[in-house]
Parts: sequence; C-alpha cells; structure tokens
Amino acid sequence: MSFEATWGNGGREFIDSVGQLDALLDRIDSEARSDGRPQEVQLSAPEGDGTLGVVGDEDEDRPFTFYAFGNHHSESHWRHTIRADVARQAARTFLLTQSLDSRVRWAEV
Repeated sequence: MSFEATWGNGGREFIDSVGQLDALLDRIDSEARSDGRPQEVQLSAPEGDGTLGVVGDEDEDRPFTFYAFGNHHSESHWRHTIRADVARQAARTFLLTQSLDSRVRWAEV
C-alpha cells in the first residue's frame, strides 16, 4: 500500500516502506537544516481519510516557525509540537498500521 508524502514547494513522493519513509524524512530534515527553513510534511493514506494534527506536551505560547508549501511562512505554538523522534515513530506507526500511535495525544482539526 502506497502513502503519499508531500512537503515543501511541490515535493511529492509515494512511500510503501519504513525504509523509504526514513530516507525521505532524513533528506527533508537535512535540507531544512541547511537552509534554516523547517518544512511541513504530510503523510496521506491512499483513500484520503482526513488530516491529523499533533498536540505536544509542552505548555508554551511562544511561536514555532515553519514553512508550508515551500515558502509560505507559518507559525504555531510549541505546545502543538512533538519531538522529531516521536513524530517519526508516529509516522512509522501510521504507515504500518493505518492507525494513530497511542503514545501521542492527537487532536482532530
């Protein structure tokens, strides 16, 4: 089963294994670190069963800046983020089981 990963300014790749997912996330992370522009990455199930938001454990109101669609500056609060290793594991769980990782607090948006 292939999942569609989208990021940046038109980045799109179909993923069907954890190895492919990890390689893609490593590449996107490397590019974001080199240009200082964290990118939003979305992983969509084949049937398009909706969009999910992640709520983190931090209770801070300071902004977190990231970029959607490549150059569209966006902000969220740190309390709506999770650590990169936790997010990666949640993406792996979603890819393998098509369900949400129970170790993450999810909010429908």
